[in-house]
Amino acid sequence: LDDPPFYLYYKGDITLINQKSVSIVGTRSPSSYGIVVTERFASQLAEAGAVIVSGLAYGVDSIAHRKALDVQGKTIAVLAGGFDNIYPPQHLSLFEEIAQKGLVLTEHRPDIKNQKYYFVERNRIVAALGESLLITEAGAQSGTFITKDFAMDLGRPIYAVPGNITSHKSDGTNTLLISGQCNFALDPLLLIEELGLKKIVSQKNSNFESDEEKIVELLQDGAKDIETISQNINFPFAKLASLLTTMEINGIIKKLPGNFYALN
Repeated sequence: LDDPPFYLYYKGDITLINQKSVSIVGTRSPSSYGIVVTERFASQLAEAGAVIVSGLAYGVDSIAHRKALDVQGKTIAVLAGGFDNIYPPQHLSLFEEIAQKGLVLTEHRPDIKNQKYYFVERNRIVAALGESLLITEAGAQSGTFITKDFAMDLGRPIYAVPGNITSHKSDGTNTLLISGQCNFALDPLLLIEELGLKKIVSQKNSNFESDEEKIVELLQDGAKDIETISQNINFPFAKLASLLTTMEINGIIKKLPGNFYALN
């Protein structure tokens, strides 16, 4: 960085800053699609051994941190304030878990409170720590563009997940792709290979019942609402509802807002 921090305060495993890593950023209010793709990329990258770097904010940041932890992977959270002033306060437990299992960094003393411009300064550290930057979902006015600019200045490879052309939450990522400012992120394997890591195939869902297999196959390309699932799988509605509930309890799928379902 042209303006590196004078100090970095840390909690956790400081050696993570020397491991292969990907910075994942995006909107603070992701759509169901944004949630699914963020979880997919973060979990598969973390399973392959990449350290997931983000800023502990609402939305994409916290999703990326949590999915890395869910698969027993490693994650780094960069804060905009000191350790005694976690923002948002709702993420205090997530902060504590990352401090125990990963790494938390800040350039501010523990007593320093968050200021608006501190978040911009935080983003330069997020961009610098990742060997690549991945934007999973972002609107046209997203603060994610600030992190993207820092990454461009540093010469980092930048990737974006293309989104629904009818969704304003994907205007930013789609615009970046159209303008050629970043690369298409269509599969986590692309970033995994770039980092020289090996993809780990999860065995969690390898022994499905035949009816479950049909639903898993349908959800492979993203979340679906129950009406769409019903139209594609010729089950009586009562049977389908019961099966979805069972699969949710068993951790195979999860229910999203709007009566959508996605692979867990």
